[in-house]
Amino acid sequence: MFGLFANKEKFVEDVMNDIKKAGIVSPIQVPTQDKTAYEIGITEQGKITLTIGMSGYRNTLSMTDEGCQQLIRMLQSALTDRGTDA
Repeated sequence: MFGLFANKEKFVEDVMNDIKKAGIVSPIQVPTQDKTAYEIGITEQGKITLTIGMSGYRNTLSMTDEGCQQLIRMLQSALTDRGTDA
């Protein structure tokens, strides 16, 4: 129809030819999961660290002694509010 779709047809043919040339791609290796969900440590500056995460997706929170005590109070409060005393 007046060549309106000629360029698109050529593009589709080129893509299909590229797909045929590529063949089968082997699947990627999925990393094994690290069983450690969290770690606690101390920095050289004396701050307490809490690292949470698995398999390369980890976040570390560094806290002062006061920050650590506050986190403990917040966790204990959540347990109490839920009806489970620590």
